[in-house]
Formats: sequence, C-alpha cells, structure tokens
Amino acid sequence: MPLALTDLLSPDAPVQGELRVSVPILAWPRLAAAVQEPKGAVDVDVKVAPLPGASGSFVTAVVGRLSASLPLLCQRCLETVRVEMEQELSLAVTAEGCEQLVPDQMDVWPLTAGPVSLGELLEDELLLALPLVPMHADPADCGEMGERLDSLRGSEGPTRSDNPFAALKDLKR
Repeated sequence: MPLALTDLLSPDAPVQGELRVSVPILAWPRLAAAVQEPKGAVDVDVKVAPLPGASGSFVTAVVGRLSASLPLLCQRCLETVRVEMEQELSLAVTAEGCEQLVPDQMDVWPLTAGPVSLGELLEDELLLALPLVPMHADPADCGEMGERLDSLRGSEGPTRSDNPFAALKDLKR
C-alpha cells in the first residue's frame, strides 16, 4: 500500500506500506530554512509496518533510506558547499510504555505529544543528520579564503615569549 508524507503514525490508526518518492526540499520548511538554496529534492525510500513480535502493543517500524544533495554554508569560506547525504533509517515509533519491545539495533521514537506525520518524522531525521560544521572536503575548494587559511596554518604559532601567561611564571615563586 502506498503511503504519503501526511500519513499519521499513531496508536489509534496504525499505517503500513511503502513510500518511494522524490520530495522537493521546499516541502519541508525546517529543512528548507537550514540549506542555502532550497532547490533540489530528497529521495525517500521507506517502509512502515508493525514491528514483528509486538502484537497487542503499538510499535511501528520505519525502515529505509533518505538521500539528497544539500547546498549548505561552508563554515571555512562561507560559500555554498554541496553535501551528499545518505541517511539509513531504522526507527521504532512507539506508544508510551512500549519502548522495551524495541530491538537494540533500532532507534526509539516515542509518541509523547500525540500522533506525528511521516513527513515530520523524516524531516527530523534529515535535520539530525546534517553535519554540525559543513565544510568543503579540501581547503583548496574554498578559493581565496582557503588559500589564506593554508598560509596561516603554514606560519608558526605563538612563541613562548608571545604567551600572555608567561609573566605569571615569575609570580609563582
């Protein structure tokens, strides 16, 4: 059964099926705000089904993959850098009190504030997978700023006499 990003994951109306779609970045407002240019798409390939062995309890497995090429801000040169993302999903969406039914290899997503849409859950996973400090892999790709940083790295660091705490050494006596 095909799913949609708007399908709700909740104990009241558990859903199951597959979702294979390319979703524009603009469809996810928080992700669109985190990237430099909200152009492009995220490839979604997920399966949602009740977790085997959890009969009588609400535990839904969300397994699959998200992939995208996201334009982020390089923290070295402050220019756009394309970051290739491949996020594997192995989540268990659970009602409160059912966390112990989840296998160790799966991440737990407890429903504490009511139902969550599949789209919100996937957007959260993408946001969590974003690099903390996106940078070009090679400083040479940073252009002029990368060259400046390389020249600064090549120079020697502060000498002992430049150390602002060197004067404290005499006070120790």
